[in-house]
Amino acid sequence: MSDQDPTARLNFLPAAGITVFSLVISIGWVVLAMQVFHLHANFAAFVFAFYWAFVEKGDFKLFPKYMLGALLGIAISWALVTLPAHMGALGFAIAMLFIIAGMLLTFANWIPILLNPLTLLFLAIFTAAPVVANVNFLDVAASTLLGGLYFAAILYLAGRVQAMQTKSVKGDVVTH
Repeated sequence: MSDQDPTARLNFLPAAGITVFSLVISIGWVVLAMQVFHLHANFAAFVFAFYWAFVEKGDFKLFPKYMLGALLGIAISWALVTLPAHMGALGFAIAMLFIIAGMLLTFANWIPILLNPLTLLFLAIFTAAPVVANVNFLDVAASTLLGGLYFAAILYLAGRVQAMQTKSVKGDVVTH
């Protein structure tokens, strides 16, 4: 046993450990959202978490930027659904103006703190007809915000545990 690499005992973590951890965390969010906060648009939190954690590598400095972008995408989607219903063609024209301006400003990268790829992703998701027919935009916004914070906290804690384990393993290594 002493001839083996001391980090070999951690080799199972990337496959089994992360899978189980991810399932427990995901189920934990759904239970928390539905039972404690009475939120039902849990998928919005998963969309945010997936984009931020995988595309942006869970960079905590980028979290506020992408959260604001997601919330703005939800707000513009709400405008596209609500304004025409209350104002007719004028409401539709105003909502389309928001969408076109938002897209152009996103592509130009002029206001990245608000208008970023996540804004357009959430806009695309929450203007799709099957989603719009069954969505409560306040529920979506709350799920995105609370779920984003939940997953960010879990990612932060997992990083701290990993750092402690790495430090512990390095302390166990005997150099010759």
